[in-house]
Amino acid sequence: MPFTKRCFLFCCCLVLLLAGNAQTVTTLRLQDCYSLAAKNYPLAAQKALIDSTNKLTIQNLNHNYLPEIDLNAQATYQSEVTSLPIKIPNVNLPALDKDQYKAAININQVIYDGKTTYFLKQQQIINDVIRKQQVDVQLYQIKNMVNQYYFNILLMQERETLIGVEMQDINSQLHRMEVAVANGAEIQVNADILKAQLLTLDQQLSETRSDRAQALKGLGMLLKQDLNVNVNLEKPLVEHYPFNGSIESRPEEALYASQAKQADIMLQSVDSRYHPKFGFFGEGGYGRPGLNMLTNSFSPYAIGGVKVTWNLWNWGSARNEKSIWTLNKDMVLRQKETFELNTDIQLQQESEEIDKVKDLITKDDAIILTRARIVEKVVSQLNNGVITATDYLVQIDARTTAELNKKVHELQLILARVNYITIAGDNIQ
Repeated sequence: MPFTKRCFLFCCCLVLLLAGNAQTVTTLRLQDCYSLAAKNYPLAAQKALIDSTNKLTIQNLNHNYLPEIDLNAQATYQSEVTSLPIKIPNVNLPALDKDQYKAAININQVIYDGKTTYFLKQQQIINDVIRKQQVDVQLYQIKNMVNQYYFNILLMQERETLIGVEMQDINSQLHRMEVAVANGAEIQVNADILKAQLLTLDQQLSETRSDRAQALKGLGMLLKQDLNVNVNLEKPLVEHYPFNGSIESRPEEALYASQAKQADIMLQSVDSRYHPKFGFFGEGGYGRPGLNMLTNSFSPYAIGGVKVTWNLWNWGSARNEKSIWTLNKDMVLRQKETFELNTDIQLQQESEEIDKVKDLITKDDAIILTRARIVEKVVSQLNNGVITATDYLVQIDARTTAELNKKVHELQLILARVNYITIAGDNIQ
């Protein structure tokens, strides 16, 4: 195949490939943004670290049931040693050396520790749950950041569309005007006025696209995704959501429940520290003297047995500690009530916002209908030379503003519903 023909085929394939890529538009949903933000936000990695820490701590606590083995060695010199205060005829009792040596291995095995280790493990487990739930609470706040970016981008998408529609209408009139000017039926100034307005709208369009690109970049950084200008954001379908005011799904509710449970566990664990504890012990060693204190020779020795420890009186410390954890639980319940009250107020405000914006949209429809009739008349008047291009543009701008107001109110209504769902702690389907 000739070289030029191969180049031609290669260029055709490249053009087709680029054209296909140019037509590809990625669609992004609000719930996808929530998932990506929660997954890729740096704080999310902390939950895995908490799990690792908890696993190691539980392993260490399990070691409490294993025997403790210690190696001890000592050398001492004492000013006086044991001696018999009597003399026995014909018996020469050796004097003990004042320097003594000892090396021993001590073994202690817990039999029953009063459930101290059990409660320590329960405390660690609930602490792990609480720390992860605290992360969930912080991650949940990211939804508000996502909402802000998402709906700003949607608003700019609507603004781009409406500016484009207005430019098409003006272009249509400009084309007719230029023909009329060429035929001497219109003055040039009217055509120039339309051209100037087109330049202004083109400027606004460029500014809106630039703002949208910046917002997409900010959202992309939050999601850790490369979002280009071709990304299309879907409007959430939330009009059928049951707005019943329930907040049981909020992560704060689970956090308060776990904190109350933590106080209960701590209350139960207080008594465990004052229960009797049983264990085996053993010691084997080599030293001078051994167990026979009346010999100066080095000898091995061993000793073993069972020991019991019991703190019979704690001077009221247990009672005070229980009172502290009871008060802590009461504080958690007060925090829970405060959170629920504030959240109910927010839900009521969003519910009122939904009703208000619904009323505005109804009025928007009437305004747009009226503005559309006015534009029809001014177009006819402009074509007949009754009004100037400036008069025509005033009404065109008024119609576009009315349509933009409705789009803004529609997005405000969706946002108010999304905010309600976010406050309630539910997921958008």
